[in-house]
Amino acid sequence: MKKITKISISVLLIATVVGACFALVACNDDSSNLVAVAATDLLQEDLSREIWEIMRKLRGDEIELQIAFQCAPLITGLKESNLLNIRKQDYQRMKDIFKESELTIYPLGIHAGKITVFLYHRERLEKFFSGESVLALLHEIGYIDTDLKQVLPVFRTHYQQYLKEKKVFPHEMGLLLGYPPEDVKGFIHNQGKNYLYSGYWKVYDRPHEKIRLFQKYEHSREKLIQLLSYGMRIEEIIAICSNTEIWQLVDCDCQYAS
Repeated sequence: MKKITKISISVLLIATVVGACFALVACNDDSSNLVAVAATDLLQEDLSREIWEIMRKLRGDEIELQIAFQCAPLITGLKESNLLNIRKQDYQRMKDIFKESELTIYPLGIHAGKITVFLYHRERLEKFFSGESVLALLHEIGYIDTDLKQVLPVFRTHYQQYLKEKKVFPHEMGLLLGYPPEDVKGFIHNQGKNYLYSGYWKVYDRPHEKIRLFQKYEHSREKLIQLLSYGMRIEEIIAICSNTEIWQLVDCDCQYAS
């Protein structure tokens, strides 16, 4: 794990105490593709206007902003895994960002000039896969060997076939992403219809509980984007999020789950 320096902690403490006093760097007129694409998602998910302004004005390493925007729930320990679609030229930079972390990188393939990467916390995802309801659903989907190491290469083949043929959707993706098995099962049996709520996934059971979880996801995303705006590197943020005591200093209710 990357060592957290005194400078990193100082920056974090300053950011926490005087968060309202940070300066934003204006961006060029031709904003990054990520910001342009993210605009619709931000409005749909009701992220605060302040965070949207931060994203609009942030300048620098686009892959850092993309990782903070798409992977915040995973980085902060709220999720077991995440999918990340990046440009081919950003792949090595992405590997460098996560090389000191506890997260595993599993490439799924290249499509339309972008690489799809499955990022996951091995220990937490294996624990999730050991649940009886998850195992039962994997068997229902057609898996005989439900060991994560065996599921991943089969899923990669299913995923690539789906991208090429657009026929059979690999429903095991929901379980690999840590979605509750009752919601994955509801999605399969209802063919994606008749859901009670639609957020990070379509909810078929206990919607109020899932809505609260989605709100935590959004809060984690806001917090990571704020930390980037304070001048922190994404590697520093990932290291901080892996340390419960340090992460609590940012007063975030989505602390790292051990």
